[in-house]
Amino acid sequence: LCLCNEDLKYFATFTLNSEKIDRKDYSIVIKKLNSWLDYRVRNIGLKYIMVAEYHKNKAIHFHALMNEALPHVDSGTVIIPERSKPVKISTALRLHPQQEDWQTVYNIPSWKLGFSTMMNCEEGFENHNRVATCCYISKYITKGGKCGGRYYLSGGDLKRPIAEYYNTDFNADVDNVEEITQKEFEICGSAYIKTKPKIYE
Repeated sequence: LCLCNEDLKYFATFTLNSEKIDRKDYSIVIKKLNSWLDYRVRNIGLKYIMVAEYHKNKAIHFHALMNEALPHVDSGTVIIPERSKPVKISTALRLHPQQEDWQTVYNIPSWKLGFSTMMNCEEGFENHNRVATCCYISKYITKGGKCGGRYYLSGGDLKRPIAEYYNTDFNADVDNVEEITQKEFEICGSAYIKTKPKIYE
């Protein structure tokens, strides 16, 4: 889904304020989140793929890959290669004055339940670009973790991957089937999958 939808070029993080919501209660959080997302899907054309994650204290936060539908404002901070978290402009000028490498960090004013950040993946340096972000989002599925019983959330008019199945000639030594079963294919942003041929009697 990430790779099929090239307009999902913004990476966003949504946190929750414990003074506004019980951020450890998934049932409460997801009800509020779904309402907020659904309204924006219907009214401004939001498209998203989102994963939930627990902090060490069991509080929930969300990472998302989104299109540019959400209004956003410059936070006054940037991401630079030397730091993994946003820094002030003055810090960026001191540590990494090459502004072409800076990645502007935005906030989403309509998110009232906590703090938000949003970055344009197409402006990122090598480990913050769109492909790297797709891999980052996808890792939460491949590592097998679930938050609230779901691997991910998605919404909007997303393009879906199309799988094509076909027959092809394949000559193999049936006495050495184990060798055939070890064929591996890599899925970008995911792990390897193995195929097992069907043996006809």
